[in-house]
Amino acid sequence: MGSTLLAPEASRATVPVLCYHQIRDWRPSESRISRGLTTPPALFAQQMAYLSENGWHPISLATYYEHIVHATPLPSRPIVLTFDDGHESQMDAVPVLQKYKFPATFFLMTVVIGKKHWITSDQIRSLDVAGFTIGAHTYDHQNLAKLPGAAFQRQIDLPRQELERIVNHPIKFFAYPYGAWNSVALTRITTLKFDAAFQLSDHKMDSRYPLLTLRRQIANPLYGISGFKRQIALPINTSTNIDTSTTVAPSSTSTTLQPTRVKVAPGSHTLGDAPPLLAPTMPPQRPHPVTNPRTVAPT
Repeated sequence: MGSTLLAPEASRATVPVLCYHQIRDWRPSESRISRGLTTPPALFAQQMAYLSENGWHPISLATYYEHIVHATPLPSRPIVLTFDDGHESQMDAVPVLQKYKFPATFFLMTVVIGKKHWITSDQIRSLDVAGFTIGAHTYDHQNLAKLPGAAFQRQIDLPRQELERIVNHPIKFFAYPYGAWNSVALTRITTLKFDAAFQLSDHKMDSRYPLLTLRRQIANPLYGISGFKRQIALPINTSTNIDTSTTVAPSSTSTTLQPTRVKVAPGSHTLGDAPPLLAPTMPPQRPHPVTNPRTVAPT
């Protein structure tokens, strides 16, 4: 499956792709940046109800890929739902997704698997069995635009292999942490033959590899359901004039691209009561207190 597409194929990459992080209620002391990455469960349920009641049709990444590459038809008002990192609070979204029979993709880091307040291997398998897509999101959320090529095996190759061992089938989709990549990272993703990879909407697709620079937008909860309606109605920019010799790094003006990565002690990989992975630069916060790990019933 090639990654270099001609203009007609690139022009079909117009489906809005939403990126969620934590699904939990806001804390009183939380900053605006942190709240912008945290969707309260009641709002998430309201968003999904709105999609269902207003003719939106969430599609899987496999369906989106087939549309881009082979022009297979899509339902009216298609949209893609994705979740990043592996916060266990995302499991609260699953019953809502299943209520409406909505497909979704979970892009997971592997360093957090089985750690307190993060997703477990059993939960990953249950998501996969239930029909959700599992995607790769590096080992520990490093900015790939700043890494030497020698680090990519640990950040891209091995995490993909670990996820494939858990679900027992190939992992075909990848999401760049912070949406950041450069020509070296893009070359590695190309070599590994991912079907598609996702950046964020701050940047245009690469003209030679649009499938590996597809665009997502952070699902911004700050303006409630009215903001959600406006966000998904925005047209998708399909311009493809980025030069891959230029580093695509987190925007200095985007408040959604300034998170602080959890630091894991060398050799231990113990997160314990570390702050949420995508918490902004702010005093440490306690993670979402989920005490009963859950699995997902197949639909």
